[in-house]
Amino acid sequence: MGDPAGIGPEICLDALSPERLPEGVVPVLIGDRELLRELAGDDLPRFEKLPLKHSADLKRDRMYLLDLGGGAGVEPGQASAASGSASSAYLRAAIDLVDAGVAHGIVTAPISKEAWRLAGVSYPGHTEFLRDAAGVPRTAMLFVGGGMRVALFTTHISFEQAHEALEMKALVGFIGFVVGELGRYGLSGLRVAVAGFNPHAGEGGLFGREDQEIVAPAVEECRRRGIEASGPHPADTLFTPAALDRYDLMIALYHDQGLIPVKALAFREAVNVTLGLPYVRTSPPHGVAYDIARSGRADPSGLVAAIDVAASMLGSRTK
Repeated sequence: MGDPAGIGPEICLDALSPERLPEGVVPVLIGDRELLRELAGDDLPRFEKLPLKHSADLKRDRMYLLDLGGGAGVEPGQASAASGSASSAYLRAAIDLVDAGVAHGIVTAPISKEAWRLAGVSYPGHTEFLRDAAGVPRTAMLFVGGGMRVALFTTHISFEQAHEALEMKALVGFIGFVVGELGRYGLSGLRVAVAGFNPHAGEGGLFGREDQEIVAPAVEECRRRGIEASGPHPADTLFTPAALDRYDLMIALYHDQGLIPVKALAFREAVNVTLGLPYVRTSPPHGVAYDIARSGRADPSGLVAAIDVAASMLGSRTK
C-alpha cells in the first residue's frame, strides 16, 4: 500500500472494490489493517488473513491482507522515518511473496524517496530496490498509456549524468533489451522511434553533435540487428497524434524527456512497468501526494490502471 502517510492506503481501498478488479485476479494487500480500518470504518472490505503457502490455496472470490502494521501511528502528509520504514517493509514482503510463488506480480502504491532516506533505505526508488532484490543485471522503466509505450534510457540521475551515460553501445544494448523484454509478452515487430538528445535532434550539428555521432549510429546498429528502429527524432514532435500512430515504442534518452509527454497526455491512465524482473511489476505514475492525504480527494485511476496492466501482462506472458 506504499507510504502510509500518503494516498496509497486510500487508493488501494478504492482500487480493490470488486467491480474494478480484472476477472480472475486475487488481490493480496500488504499494509496495516488498523490504518485501513481507520480509513474505511464499517466499509472496510472483508480481507482474509493471508496463508503463507502456495498461491493455489488462495480462493478466487476472496481478498487477502498481509498485516505488517507500521502505519497507524504515522502522521498523514509528512515524510518520516516511520513511514519510510513501513513502506520499504511492505515492498520487501511483496518480493518475498513472489519469490515464494504465493503471488505472481507486484503492483506498488507510491513511496516517498525522502521517507526512505530518513529510514536509512539507500535506494532512490522502487526500480533499483527491485532490481537488486531480484539479482538481475538490469531493468528498464517503461510507461504505458494514452496509446504510448515510452522507455527511459536513463532514469533518476542528473541531466549532466544522463549526458555522460549517452554512449552508442549502451544505447543499442538498452533498445535491444527493451524490445526483447516486450517480446516476452507477445509483442513483436515493434516500430521503435528513438528521440534525439538535443533540440531538433541537433539540427545537423548546429545544436550539438551527440545525435549525429551517438544516437544515429546506435539506430543504424539496431536496424542491422533486425530491430525496426528509426531516429533520432526531434523530441518536441515525437509525441504528436500522427507520430503515436506510426510507432509502437518510443525511446526517451532522459527522464523528463519521456515523462513530461506521458503525464501531460495520459496522467490518469499511464502505468509504470519495470522490465527485466522475473515477475510482473507495475505502479501508477504519481507520487505520494502528501498534500491531499486523508482529504478524500485521491483518485485511484492510476492504481486501477496499474492492476489492469499487470493482469494483462500476466495473461500474455510467454516466457
